[in-house]
Amino acid sequence: MAPRPLLPRERAPRGSGRLLSTSLMVLVALLVPTLVVFSFMRSLPDTRAHFTTHNARGASGASRAAARSGPHLGQPLFGDKGVDASVLAAAGEQRDAAAGRGRSGGAAHERRSLEIGGAIMRNGKQQQEGQLGSEEQPQAGAPTSPSNAEGGQGGEGRPKSPPPLHVTEMRKQQAAQQRADDAAAAQRKQQAGTQAEQATRQQQQQAARQQQAARQQQRQQQQKQLQLQQQAADEEEDAPPVKKPHHWPSTLLQGKGSPIPRPSCWDRQPTKQCREWKGRGECDSRPGFMYSNCADTCGLCQTVYLHGAEVAQQVELVRGVVMPMVGYGTAGLTDLTADAVFTAIRVGYRLVDSAGAREWYREDLVGWGWSASGIKREHLFITSKIHPRHHGYWTVLEAFSEALQDLQTDYVDLMLLHYPECWPELCGDVKPESSWKDSWAALEQLIKEKKLRAAGVSNFNLEQMQELLEIAEIKPAVLQANSDVLRQDWELQLFCKRHSIQFQAYSSLGGQWLMQTQGTWNPILEHPELTQIARAHNKTTAQVALRWALQHGQAVVPRTTKVNRMEENLALFTFDLTDAEMQRLDALDGTQPVVPGDPGAGAAGAGGAGGGGGSGAAAGGGAAAGGGAAAGGATATQRRTARRRAALSLPH
Repeated sequence: MAPRPLLPRERAPRGSGRLLSTSLMVLVALLVPTLVVFSFMRSLPDTRAHFTTHNARGASGASRAAARSGPHLGQPLFGDKGVDASVLAAAGEQRDAAAGRGRSGGAAHERRSLEIGGAIMRNGKQQQEGQLGSEEQPQAGAPTSPSNAEGGQGGEGRPKSPPPLHVTEMRKQQAAQQRADDAAAAQRKQQAGTQAEQATRQQQQQAARQQQAARQQQRQQQQKQLQLQQQAADEEEDAPPVKKPHHWPSTLLQGKGSPIPRPSCWDRQPTKQCREWKGRGECDSRPGFMYSNCADTCGLCQTVYLHGAEVAQQVELVRGVVMPMVGYGTAGLTDLTADAVFTAIRVGYRLVDSAGAREWYREDLVGWGWSASGIKREHLFITSKIHPRHHGYWTVLEAFSEALQDLQTDYVDLMLLHYPECWPELCGDVKPESSWKDSWAALEQLIKEKKLRAAGVSNFNLEQMQELLEIAEIKPAVLQANSDVLRQDWELQLFCKRHSIQFQAYSSLGGQWLMQTQGTWNPILEHPELTQIARAHNKTTAQVALRWALQHGQAVVPRTTKVNRMEENLALFTFDLTDAEMQRLDALDGTQPVVPGDPGAGAAGAGGAGGGGGSGAAAGGGAAAGGGAAAGGATATQRRTARRRAALSLPH
């Protein structure tokens, strides 16, 4: 049976279904390329930025195209990997299925196409975000090169596919972590630097505090010291300043024996008080008081005698200036001076002691005597003295010039200040220009000019010697003073030893005593103790007295006009006194002269002849027995001496 033809009303629905299906297919066919193109355009980088960067760098067009990160002509829109290929494959299958099903599957096909399009759009957006992320985090210091932009599979110059999303996220996290680590490291470095600065600042502050404390302590000490000094100055405001004397190296003769106690030597003040004074240096600053009252504390009560070769025939006063220990004195020789000096030099004397005092000396005749002897000037030691009437700088220089003319020489070996001051019996109406201190300055100037080899003083006491040491720039070489066994003046001798000053004794044979006794007797040469010791050694009393002085370290200048006595006075180095004999003679210091014919003297002599230690006791007893007569005689002698001194000062 033939099929029934369809009515137009029945065919109308079928035709409209086909039309709808065809329209959807066309719509999908048009929509898919549009979405693909839109996704491609969205994935492209901003060409304007790339163009500006490459234009600034001066790159060529080809390099700018190669450096572009997006796809370019000849490159497929989608790579072999990723979701883009699957999306295209699914779109093709949907298109084929839609063509075979017809109108019945039109609605489902339309929904499927919309899902595919949405998936394509999402995929394109994700790719664009991945590319932007990779551009925002390039490696530091790794510029984009054409080889990186043009690399591909199989060496065809195709760009590499963008990394997967999880790799991009990982790189972002790593970059963020690196930035966090860098920030933490920078913060730690900054903190470490801050701590180091703080530690350095603290150290500097501590050092500054320590310096400030040290300065403050120093200021306090200075203030305390100033207060003590001010207090000491206030306490000693009226006391004159004490200058510490010079200490020159010792050139004197030194004994090697054991120290021997000095007779009748002790502290007259309490020992504790003497030690306190010594601790303040008063043994040197106040020798006159300390030697008399604290002799033992100041170390003066022991002595060492010289023996044998220790008693030298000459001594070095200062460097290069050697003086004989035994010289020839010319005081009181008057017109006999020239002949006596001539004879003494021929006998063997090499030291002549003279002075400018016309009332006692004839220095002009001394010049004639030595020049006539034929001796060379450098082989003779000449001593002269400045009279106290010539005290003063310029008057001393004038007196020195006169001495050179009288002595017939161009230099003097030793010049002494004869006395420290004037008195009417000594200087008369003449008033000195100045004091002895200016005179000493003139002597120092003469030494500097090499007209004078050495300088010294005569008849100075301890206080004056102390003043001299305080002002002297050049060492005082000699102190000449009266000394014999009855007036030893051992305090002055020990002062000279302490300060390396040679002590030279005049009138060692009793010349001063002879003048006081009007020439009737000599208490030194006629003393029983010296007579006994002289017999024991087969020597004269004069030789014993001079040997006693030499063994104490004294230089001597005896005077005589007889040739045999000149020879005896030089023969002092052929015998030696024992320590016991020296002590016996030391014990005579300060005793009264023994009057000849006194019974005590005879007892002393007899006792001495008995020998040994009894002689010393007998001598002491003799002195005690004749004490009353001696004392009365001494008083009369003092009166006679005062009258004679008023008429004519005693020479020495």
